[in-house]
Amino acid sequence: MFYHPKDTRDIYENNHNKIDQLWYRVHYFQQNSLQKDSDKRLVKLNKKISLSSRAKLILEEILSVKQFIASKYSSCHEFKIYEGRLQNKMVHGMGSAHVRETSITLHPLYGIPYIPASSIKGIVRNWVIQAYFNGKEDFLIIEEDHLSEDQKQVKILFIDLFGTEESRGAICFYDAFVEQNVQLVPDVLTVHFKDYYKGEAPPGDDQSTLPLSFYVIENNSFEFVLSVTKGCLKTKHSGLLPSQLAEVAGVWLEKALTEQGVGSKTSSGYGLFSSFEDITSQRLEEYQQQANKINHNKEKNEREAQKKAQEEQLKAKKAEMSSSDYLAFKIKNLGDDNESQALSKDEIYKNVLSFVENCEVTPAKALKEYWQRVGSWEVKKTKKKQQIKVSKIESILNGED
Repeated sequence: MFYHPKDTRDIYENNHNKIDQLWYRVHYFQQNSLQKDSDKRLVKLNKKISLSSRAKLILEEILSVKQFIASKYSSCHEFKIYEGRLQNKMVHGMGSAHVRETSITLHPLYGIPYIPASSIKGIVRNWVIQAYFNGKEDFLIIEEDHLSEDQKQVKILFIDLFGTEESRGAICFYDAFVEQNVQLVPDVLTVHFKDYYKGEAPPGDDQSTLPLSFYVIENNSFEFVLSVTKGCLKTKHSGLLPSQLAEVAGVWLEKALTEQGVGSKTSSGYGLFSSFEDITSQRLEEYQQQANKINHNKEKNEREAQKKAQEEQLKAKKAEMSSSDYLAFKIKNLGDDNESQALSKDEIYKNVLSFVENCEVTPAKALKEYWQRVGSWEVKKTKKKQQIKVSKIESILNGED
């Protein structure tokens, strides 16, 4: 039975050791047969799966894009960046549709483990509701007379950050990617009363256990990024600055990840973070250095492209001009930099004199105009060599030579 185009299946089956896209290795070709017995039906999980060198390069590129965003938009957004380390294991997306009945969230394009921004926003929002409003979201819309002073303050902050149905909030969360040395490690969930969970029988010792294998991420770090809009917040009620709102959001994020966790099986300790460090200053400095390097390279490339274009233009002009006219054209297009000025006083000056011998003074006129433009025509007496050259060109143009 084929579930893929035949050419796709053939490529994978004949080159499965060369394909490093984790999405394929985890989500596809996991089934041996259609037997109900999962031990025979499913392919056994690999012991461990690491990111390939290509996937690590992709992850590095993703982080570079995040660097660009943070450096580019830091003028209009207040960024906060944190590094969080898992306390033990994490499995995100376990309940998603999968042939194994267990899954793990991988980026659909890059095949790299990550926590979607929507999940991060959801757990922070849920943590606030659980921690301050007893898990009842209705508390956010009831009259403030029924709330404690702490709840009133949190409600104001909550509305500023997450918004309401009438207005958007100021907070923005970003996808959190795992560090490069990540490994997918096999884990097992054993269902003891499968008939009970199916609603077919009460729980009892006569029911056989059903082990389900799945991948988890173990003891790895994630980089979490959030930002708060610096622009005017028409709905802002707290009176806090964007930087202060970002600090509040960072505290809530840390609390949510260390107390509540993210992903599946959090009640069993999965998805909890043990450490959380604010690395905003360090990362923004790195991002700015990277941005400066990119701008420097961009300016360098533009200069080289401009120089190349001028060279091409000179070649085209040379083909359609006389030698003297071409030299004059070349002089007019000299730059103001020290290298060009030095060239005008040495090689080009000698070429101008050689044309004078054939009664061609057009290059001499161009050289005078160039020297006037760069401040080398009227020179101090201490610059005797240049004075002699200026006098020579002046006498040529006055018809004295």
